[in-house]
Amino acid sequence: MKATKRLMLIALIMVGFVLTSCTKDSSNPLTSVISSKFTCTLNGGGYSNQTISFTSTGGAIYNADENVTDLVFSSPANDVGGLVIKGKSTGTFAIDESDYEVSINMSGKMPLVLTSGTIVVTGYGSVGGEVKGTFSGTSLNPSTLESVQVTNGSFSAKRTM
Repeated sequence: MKATKRLMLIALIMVGFVLTSCTKDSSNPLTSVISSKFTCTLNGGGYSNQTISFTSTGGAIYNADENVTDLVFSSPANDVGGLVIKGKSTGTFAIDESDYEVSINMSGKMPLVLTSGTIVVTGYGSVGGEVKGTFSGTSLNPSTLESVQVTNGSFSAKRTM
């Protein structure tokens, strides 16, 4: 539930970024939010080697109050993918549903939240730089109550805060 609330808040923030980045002012620092990528493959629980790819809008935001980096990606079809990583450093981290999270919310389907797995952050740039890495793990499809394997996950986004 914590992950869902956080992703809803982040999605609202990203909508604000998108709307702000559409101004005619070419000096707007939020235009970098457009360059992003979130991809993975889903198997099991009603998915059969289904590739998910969000390459339209995304961004990475460091929240100093909570010491977490939130990455949110969305598609024109209102699909949303998100990651939460503690701090702002590279490394390999176990998904634990509190400090390190991955979720996928596709239009018309129940959200998938990874309950186990790994996030590997391979790059963490300063503001304006890139946050990138890979992920894999397991989720439970809330519709079928079957396990979903998430593989070949990768992400990259410009850090806006």
